[in-house]
Amino acid sequence: MSERRELARDGLHLLVLCSFALAQPLFDLIARNPEFFATRRSSAVEIVAFAVGLTLAPPALLLVIEALAGLVSRGLRRGLHLVLVGVLVALVALPAIPRVADGTAVVLVGAAAIGALAAFGYHRVRALRSLVTVAAFAPPLFAGLFLLGSPVTPLVLAREPTVALKPVSARTPVVVLVMDELPITSLMDERREIDAVRYPHFAALARDSTWFRNATTPHGVTPSAVPAILTGRYVSNDALPVVADHPHNLFTLLGASYRLNVSEEVTELCPEQLCRVDRQGLRARLGSLAVDVTVAYGHVVAPPGLRERLPSITGTWRDFGSGDGKSPTRNVPVIRSDQSTRLDRFLPAIEPSARPPLHFLHLLLPHGPWKYLPSGQQYESTTSYPGLTDERWTTDPWLVTQSYQRHLLQLGFADRELGRLIARLKRTGLYERALLVVLSDHGVSFKAGGWRRPVSPGNVADVAATALFVKRPGQRQGRIDDGLVRTIDVLPTVADVLDVPLRGPVDGLSVYARARPARRRLDVMTDSGARIEVDPGSLERAKSATLERKLALFGAGGERPGLFGVGVHPELLGRRLDELPKAAPSGLRVRVDEAERLRSVDRSAGFVPARIIGRLTGPGAGRRLDLAIALNGRVAALSRTHTTGERPWFSALVPESALREGNNELEVLAVSAGADGLRVEPLAAAP
Repeated sequence: MSERRELARDGLHLLVLCSFALAQPLFDLIARNPEFFATRRSSAVEIVAFAVGLTLAPPALLLVIEALAGLVSRGLRRGLHLVLVGVLVALVALPAIPRVADGTAVVLVGAAAIGALAAFGYHRVRALRSLVTVAAFAPPLFAGLFLLGSPVTPLVLAREPTVALKPVSARTPVVVLVMDELPITSLMDERREIDAVRYPHFAALARDSTWFRNATTPHGVTPSAVPAILTGRYVSNDALPVVADHPHNLFTLLGASYRLNVSEEVTELCPEQLCRVDRQGLRARLGSLAVDVTVAYGHVVAPPGLRERLPSITGTWRDFGSGDGKSPTRNVPVIRSDQSTRLDRFLPAIEPSARPPLHFLHLLLPHGPWKYLPSGQQYESTTSYPGLTDERWTTDPWLVTQSYQRHLLQLGFADRELGRLIARLKRTGLYERALLVVLSDHGVSFKAGGWRRPVSPGNVADVAATALFVKRPGQRQGRIDDGLVRTIDVLPTVADVLDVPLRGPVDGLSVYARARPARRRLDVMTDSGARIEVDPGSLERAKSATLERKLALFGAGGERPGLFGVGVHPELLGRRLDELPKAAPSGLRVRVDEAERLRSVDRSAGFVPARIIGRLTGPGAGRRLDLAIALNGRVAALSRTHTTGERPWFSALVPESALREGNNELEVLAVSAGADGLRVEPLAAAP
């Protein structure tokens, strides 16, 4: 065979193997999550270009590398080709091996062995090479099915409809804030009221509005939950969160007569004829897409031990690596929250205008990744969710408790952002005159061994029970309504208060309807499209159990143990180290990640190293250990070691007040109980 024909054949084989190793896994992942494109407002041309590029670019690049090697020698090119064949087959095998083997090293060695065996067979057995040639139909088939036979197809073929808009006579300003991943129990104190110490702006809103304490959502995922809010209808799982699938919504109801200030996240229900869309430039979009595809692919093929180190792709659909950017100084992450930046752009448009305004903002808070303290300071630079694999929590309660803690702290940041919005409404005089609706699209669950958000009988109360506050124009006295309302009631409520006729059928009913029927059964749609039914009594008991557990773990605002007081021995918090009895050295050592950040704390940078992560080595490191984290001579936090991953590790959050400007002295201590009480063992730093 001539060199040219051999190179062409090898290029075809690279195309086939890349389609199985790279293209098809990503096609499958994105087809199951078409929001990947919907949230980017990707055009049909961009989606087709993505499919073609993903199919052709990787094998083309590998073929160029092979050709360059061939300029040196034919033998080098042939050897390189066999290596590439082995690597691609190993990538195909990687996702399947964890089903039969545990451990990152075992999985990687197993995949390497399969790849090496495949490369050897490919080299020695002509029939295997012929089989790869025959499989040349696969690349165009995979791309074609992705574009024309998957949930992505409507985005490729459909055009945004031109919605017929009708003027309305209403003049009342409307403000709608949708928060994300906020179960109502997270806001509540021991009296089942809003915790005014931790969340003062939510509490202030409750004093001025009607708080529907038993509100629920019919959907546990944002691409369905937000359209349900905006349309007043139950949403089928195969509907995309775009205006083509939801033409009758809040924006098209008021768009002919109202000035729209709309900031959507995840959805595209406001037609471009009404809402100006800020698109990134093509180069920026392609760069973001390339980064996100790389991270998503890592989650497809990486063993669990490595997958935990990747940025999370849970529920964000884009900008997966955005939490890892660095500021120009001291390698500290860029701290400006994307959500704060969106609010910065949104608030100036709240101003007096001749036309009545509709201000709508979907804020991805307190949605993870959790990395913000209530003050707005960032403490984390990664987007990982330790203890969460494929949306199911680990069975380690301590690791789940720490995630719960971080959620509640980030809820404090969400409260701060709510305060910014309300302050702007008051400055512009809209707070008194507007219909203000503040709600969450769905909740989230924190139960060891349970699902975080996919709806199940075990978490339906945590996911379904949401926040809903409605302040009518001129309302000054708050009240609590314990009626069973749903988020699909929001659009009918807006139409009712504004006295505007709805343009299409709705499943919801105004929360102010005089003859509001009693809902005896509530249903929430699962990811598979099935519905979980629950009676209100069972839902209330489950909510109460979640609230009691939260209070037992964290107390309420101003009460012990507090959000930073979780741990096995809370009596140690605040104690000076020189007051504590010391245990004999055991040989344990500790290595703290990025410990240098503690030596140069600068609060003005917007980042504080409040999350301490470390790994233990030495005798007994593999057993469960209780730890105390001391800063500047006092115990600031408590923790326990985890055995997930390759080595025993721990993490802890310390309060901002424990950190001083400049240098901070950190000590990690093992805590043990003896006949004479607790003892601590300062752990030496590992080399």
